[in-house]
Amino acid sequence: MKLKKAIIIVSYGTAKASAREKCIEPLFELFQETYEDVNVIQAFTSGYVRKKMEEEGQVIFSPKEAIETMIEEGCREIYLQPTHLLPGHEYHRIVEAIDDVCKRETKVKIFLGRALLSPKNDMTTILHILKKHYGLNEEKTRYVFMGHGTDHIAHQQYEAIEDVACQEDLPVIVGTIEDGLEEVIKKLKAIKVHSVQLIPLLFVAGDHVMNDMMGKRDSWKTLLEEEGYSVICHPVGLGEIEEIRNYYLQQFQDEFSHI
Repeated sequence: MKLKKAIIIVSYGTAKASAREKCIEPLFELFQETYEDVNVIQAFTSGYVRKKMEEEGQVIFSPKEAIETMIEEGCREIYLQPTHLLPGHEYHRIVEAIDDVCKRETKVKIFLGRALLSPKNDMTTILHILKKHYGLNEEKTRYVFMGHGTDHIAHQQYEAIEDVACQEDLPVIVGTIEDGLEEVIKKLKAIKVHSVQLIPLLFVAGDHVMNDMMGKRDSWKTLLEEEGYSVICHPVGLGEIEEIRNYYLQQFQDEFSHI
């Protein structure tokens, strides 16, 4: 019998089934296996993705719908763990959904976990996981992490992880799709390297990886090659990396040890 508690794994989502299977489902399954006595379900924040999936005959909740469903099933403690990298706009939509429900459901306790690149999380540990996975040690090479970017103040976390990489003496540059490639190219030219490896700083390796990072036209790969760089792409979402998934679980357990 399940406890009157629920964990909701909240992702932005992706309409690509293969990307969901590789990046989102493994974290969801890890939480299911860890919390066998707790109701563990999923929600996507993207209305576009939910609509696309509905057209394909698959229904997935929004965060608010997921919370309300768990309350209807008798849960009185609900924990949401986002897979979002930043505590940005999408993260704060989750906060708004929680606030809206809490105004009506005063007897239900709802808790929200941290984004991966939250200022409260250990950037050094995250970078060491990525170093173990990718090496980050080839001579005359720069490893360019491609994030999504945002106009939210949380964008500064991209700068924070690059600063930590510099402190750790890792040959890493962090750029974002929103900012474009210009600043990345400036940094590459300043250090005079000729080899670049592109790594997604994205939970899911979906359209942004296939098109913006390594597409055949106007992608980061083709633009860097036009500048004379040798480019290797790693089309791997963070959700595919086991130690990243374990980190999500560990920081959740550290924050909510009473479950």
